Amino acid sequence: MNLPAQLSTIVGIRSFAYIYGQGKYSSGIATASPNPIEETRHYLGGMELKNGAPEAYNFSDGRIVYEQGQVPRPQFRLADHLGNTVVFF
Repeated sequence: MNLPAQLSTIVGIRSFAYIYGQGKYSSGIATASPNPIEETRHYLGGMELKNGAPEAYNFSDGRIVYEQGQVPRPQFRLADHLGNTVVFF
């Protein structure tokens, strides 16, 4: 499969790394001034890490959101018979 390793946009450069089996392992963004952004995300199973800190854990019925200094917050989604998300709470 031909997956991009880097995308250049007006705002900056996005980079991607993949693991065997075509799963995304990490993505990063670097933007220029006036407001520079440096961000790296890693994807390990259902866990999503932003700059080395846990941000969310995804599972089949929703996710758990981690915010600094707060208790992890679950978010659930309900889908119709076609798999479309109908309710997210």
